[in-house]
Amino acid sequence: METPERATGSHPGLKTGPLHDDAHGMTEVSTWANPVAVVVARDLTYGEVADLDRLRAVLASTVDRTDARAVSSLWDSMLTAHGGHPAPAGFVEAIATAIGDLLAVHVPGVHWSVWPGPAGPTLGVASDVRPHAPVVPFLDAQDRWSSGARDWILDYLTRAAAHLAAAALPQPRVAPDDSATTVEASPARAARPAPVYPEPAPAPVAAPEPALEPALEAALKTAPVAAAPTVPAAPAYVPDMPLEDFALDALDHAMALLRETGAFDREVFVLLLDAAGRRTQTCSGDHADARLRALDLVRSSGAGRAAITWIERDPADLPGPRQTFPAVVVDAWDAGAEGVRVGRRFVDDVLGTGPLGGRLVVGPVAPLL
Repeated sequence: METPERATGSHPGLKTGPLHDDAHGMTEVSTWANPVAVVVARDLTYGEVADLDRLRAVLASTVDRTDARAVSSLWDSMLTAHGGHPAPAGFVEAIATAIGDLLAVHVPGVHWSVWPGPAGPTLGVASDVRPHAPVVPFLDAQDRWSSGARDWILDYLTRAAAHLAAAALPQPRVAPDDSATTVEASPARAARPAPVYPEPAPAPVAAPEPALEPALEAALKTAPVAAAPTVPAAPAYVPDMPLEDFALDALDHAMALLRETGAFDREVFVLLLDAAGRRTQTCSGDHADARLRALDLVRSSGAGRAAITWIERDPADLPGPRQTFPAVVVDAWDAGAEGVRVGRRFVDDVLGTGPLGGRLVVGPVAPLL
């Protein structure tokens, strides 16, 4: 297939270039590089996040960006008014941003990322299940404006959602991809010396028992001895998955709850597991006090495994360029061992509440159980 030239969008931070169209009318980013090479995405920079925010503001007072039909109608009306001429500054890119946001909010596991393109960094959306097969709405929207296409946005969203949500593909529980990025611990924490244990003290020598009277000793030898009652030992708690997997599963559950109910800023959730089953408890009220109560609850629970989940409005220890966005954070522990912290940022705006970027494994936390 011939490779068409793409017009560069009017927004300086969003670049386009010559690409290939697949059968769905969406850009296939894997054709940008040598077929042998793997196209690797990266997180958005501060400037690129700000670019998207400014483009969202272009339509904020004009149309409901959460309504795909309204966005499609606005496109057609603007094409009627300006068709055959360059689009108003930022309009095509603002529509493309609305399309990407709709996909990111309504298709689980979809997030904005940046890929290296022939004309520079190019923004798009990809899913956790297909991290190397993104949709790049900026390029496709520019093509539609140049060709005068009408009534295309709803069909595009349907095809793009199906393309991104190919969830039938088998996925390992933990894979070294964009869905769970491991952050190396700091050198000080990684170089922690091995503990030194003192030699056990010798056991005290028991004093000899006094001798029994001969008659009493004979009576004891002939008396029947009652069997001690058998008390069944409590079954030990055996984890059904590694602690990091458990923490990431708890994070996914919290993100699903956040998407359905909105922010739970004044609640901290505690999950306790032992041989008797699982118990959950909510600590409400002031954020700091609720977290302290959750820590005390875990420390005194005697559980074999535990997790605490909360919203952190300023998650300083989560890496990446999205420092201004809040995150759901999960701390998890096994009894007598070091814990692990995981987290994921999210956005809460006119389009609703949804994840922002991939899951992050922050690193170890001090033992608590």
